[in-house]
Amino acid sequence: MEAYAYYLYYLAKLWTKPLPEVYDPEDVADYFTCRPHVVALRLLEVFSAFASAAIRIRTSGVKKFYMSSMDKSIGGDVAQYGFGVVLKETMLNLGPTFIKVGQSLSTRPDIIGSEISKALSELHDQIPPFPRTLAMEIIEDELGFPVETYFSHLSEEPVAAASFGQVYRGCTVEGINVAVKVQRPNLRHVVVRDIYILRLGVCINL
Repeated sequence: MEAYAYYLYYLAKLWTKPLPEVYDPEDVADYFTCRPHVVALRLLEVFSAFASAAIRIRTSGVKKFYMSSMDKSIGGDVAQYGFGVVLKETMLNLGPTFIKVGQSLSTRPDIIGSEISKALSELHDQIPPFPRTLAMEIIEDELGFPVETYFSHLSEEPVAAASFGQVYRGCTVEGINVAVKVQRPNLRHVVVRDIYILRLGVCINL
């Protein structure tokens, strides 16, 4: 009975344990082992995204589709470029971690081919921003005060958007021009979760 009570206490501690501030594979594994539903839902999302991409490539006539929409000056194998575009869109939909993977792959045309690399290279400068209202909420949560307390102006649209955040042009109440970088919402949890899943995949393959 005491052993069972201790086991329940141990599980309760793991359930209430926050996501580690510093990445440690064992601590992260403990965190997500107690939250299998989080991992399962993400695995389903990733599998569905790549399955949908495979169906698009196989049944939608990727080559013909991109022949009509692609710049005619683009040389090389059109079918391979079309495959790269579908892969790029899939990475975008799956979020920051997969965008980073796509960016890394884009630098290796020797492995994936020049046309796929060309399509994935668009992940470096064509990342859609998240809504301004959400960005302002994140700034206020970090500062602990309304945005107007520190800034007399923040641009309506970000001047740049990347996989992990976006940048606004601003001016402080003292009149100093600044750039304000805002992380994407829930970024740490999203990235740590995806890295944990990628590590699982690597360990299974090994």
